Amino acid sequence: MKTTTKAKPTMTCTECDRKCQRFGKHRNGLRRFRCPQCKKTYTEPHEKTLGEMYVTEDRVLLALKMLLEGNSVASVSRITDLDKHTILKALVLAGERCEKVMARLVVNVSVKDVQADEIWSFIGKKQKRVEIGDDPNFGAASLVIATWHFFSGMSLIVTVRFS
Repeated sequence: MKTTTKAKPTMTCTECDRKCQRFGKHRNGLRRFRCPQCKKTYTEPHEKTLGEMYVTEDRVLLALKMLLEGNSVASVSRITDLDKHTILKALVLAGERCEKVMARLVVNVSVKDVQADEIWSFIGKKQKRVEIGDDPNFGAASLVIATWHFFSGMSLIVTVRFS
């Protein structure tokens, strides 16, 4: 886990442009400040995990590690006390970051074998039961995964297409 020491931040009042004094802590642990002249209070800026979330980095990392180990979203939610939607949002944000890293780093790679697998399924209802007014996503669906094999024991999933 990463430990950081907080520097003593200073706040300046936006109303009267005076340096604010420390004024306790907010319920989430962030420091509060108060202007000595106009008595307006401020909270130090929130640090956002993965650029969009206010949940602590430790909790998000624990949730992602548990998902990687095969735990369900419901069990991760119970153990970490995070909402299911928060866990899924963290998973999407982490996946987007991984996609950017792969696009930047995995370039001009020599490949020994390529393996493609396809999985058929349906969404909502089978294709023969789909009616005209139904959601256009209902019906037959397939998932195609292409895997590159570099050498024995080393492979990388490079393409996932859902249709």
